[in-house]
Amino acid sequence: MDRLIGTGVALVTPFDEQQRIDRESLYRLVNYVIDGGVDFLVALGTTAETATLSADERAVVVHTILEANQGRLPVIAGIGGNNTAEVIRELQTATWLKACQGILSITPCYNKPTQRGLYEHFKAIAAASPLPLCLYNVPGRSGVNMEAATVAALSHDCPNIIAVKEASGRFDQATAILKSKRADFAALSGEDALLLPLMSLGFEGVISVIANVLPNDYACLVKSALQGDYPTARRIHLDRAELCKALFEEGFIIENDFTINLWVENIPTDGTVFFKIADENNNILYLNYYQNKIHCWKEVKSIRTHVVSNDIAYTKAEQVMIRIQQKENLYDVYAEIF
Repeated sequence: MDRLIGTGVALVTPFDEQQRIDRESLYRLVNYVIDGGVDFLVALGTTAETATLSADERAVVVHTILEANQGRLPVIAGIGGNNTAEVIRELQTATWLKACQGILSITPCYNKPTQRGLYEHFKAIAAASPLPLCLYNVPGRSGVNMEAATVAALSHDCPNIIAVKEASGRFDQATAILKSKRADFAALSGEDALLLPLMSLGFEGVISVIANVLPNDYACLVKSALQGDYPTARRIHLDRAELCKALFEEGFIIENDFTINLWVENIPTDGTVFFKIADENNNILYLNYYQNKIHCWKEVKSIRTHVVSNDIAYTKAEQVMIRIQQKENLYDVYAEIF
């Protein structure tokens, strides 16, 4: 793989009720995002909860993604850490790596290396890596910012470092990367909310969280921007801004006021539950569809209540926006077909 551009999706790691990796759901998710038109898959990113997975669990995640993918799209696997030697050891011993097409490697967390330290860390990893490398700069999580000059130096000095996932949130830094990087080195947004502004500067894609939910929309946004069709890209960006924000909210308490906005496809029409969420108090809220309405059920302290949406004549080919809102212990649900 010479270049890494377009829409990548940082796949989530689903778990079952016994806290085991839900391979069946992960398998379905891979097929869903591929059908949605994304360009590559990212395993073991931040969204996958990689920092809290065991080595065995990480292997299960990658094997499941590779099995579901069946070679249709490039798979980029996350391998990174504080210990440079340990990262290199994993690159050399992870058997599943042979079936991947690239590596995503995050800046070391907690110990806050200098820019020289970051340069030497990634230069050593690049020299040992059997696959092309994408740098991952996310100072809000790692505690250290890899500056544009360091990214540029690595791009020029290490031919197999082919991209950066840039999530500093700084447009001055993004601009400096674009001005100083190697010509064929790709700059990718690491923040969905800033994707369109960054692409207007010259970024060539994204490693996306929201593409787990709306792969088609964000693949279309990226393709439109790459082709210079900014009116289409802008429409998608503005339409999905609220959902983009909601996906990064912390958990909520069902007994408190809340608003949930969902965009969903392929809703079962036989009454099967298609959305379910529980809070930290084990209260549950779930949705199903029948008799031309979205039914919203809430179970709080074993007491179940139920509201229904407005009428919608839904078919599986359509996308539905659903808003669930609770205020002062009164809640309702609204649905609209797109």
